[in-house]
Amino acid sequence: MRDYCAIAAKYIEDVLSGKIITCKWTRAACQRQRDDLLKDWEYCFDRDAAADVCGFLELLQHVKGEHGGETLVLEPWQCFYITTVFGWKIKANGRRRFRRSILFCGKGQGKSFLSSGLGLYMLAADGEPGAEVVCAARATDQARLVFDTARDIARANPKLCDAFGIHVLQHTIVHKSSASVMKPVSAQGKSLAGKIPHFASVDETWSHRDREVLDECERGTDKRVNSLLSTISHAGENLSCVGFEQFTSAQKILSGEHTDERTFSVLYTADGFDWRSEEALWAANPN
Repeated sequence: MRDYCAIAAKYIEDVLSGKIITCKWTRAACQRQRDDLLKDWEYCFDRDAAADVCGFLELLQHVKGEHGGETLVLEPWQCFYITTVFGWKIKANGRRRFRRSILFCGKGQGKSFLSSGLGLYMLAADGEPGAEVVCAARATDQARLVFDTARDIARANPKLCDAFGIHVLQHTIVHKSSASVMKPVSAQGKSLAGKIPHFASVDETWSHRDREVLDECERGTDKRVNSLLSTISHAGENLSCVGFEQFTSAQKILSGEHTDERTFSVLYTADGFDWRSEEALWAANPN
């Protein structure tokens, strides 16, 4: 297994030194992690917990495109994102510090694969009895994108499924020994009602015209003590959408205007660059 925390630390160093071209919001996220590691406070960083998630993801195989059939190798920015979200624990009880994560980056950066892999981890490897894992979106077809990717990943990895006790059905993925289930849900048909997710992946919030899906997922995850609500999206044109609301909220956290120690945010944008420049492409597309 690779030293994922060391890879993340090198990524932070390269971002803050300017070796990697990023916007101020990415630099702020890296600086926040560096500063937090130096604090003596109620949270601690568990390198083993951080590495476990990364190691699980690198057991998975790509199922689409030119890399189909190849095992995933996490990029340094992905190691930074995953180790930060999953490595921090509350000293008093060992539960996760971060209950919310917000990631914005350009299209084509493997967001659906990442969300799907994290969903499988939270289903079968996080040790939560009766875990509900939901792939949530405003519309059913959008919700199925992440779920179908998870289903295809699982089907392509039969040894992994056998090792972790994962069973793949057409519309659900189950972990029988813990009575856990993963499924797509959306605002359509009120399929979110009554859910108490251990992990909720809310996809592409730039397309959400109202907060119905996000609010339902927040209410549900708040009823579990170690849950995670993950939002991964790219930017859109509608400044009245839920995604833009989340984007501005993340900016306030990263700028220090708003203090929220339970939400992790990282934004990959062209902010500060001429949008036509090569630097803007690098900054908004970390892959």
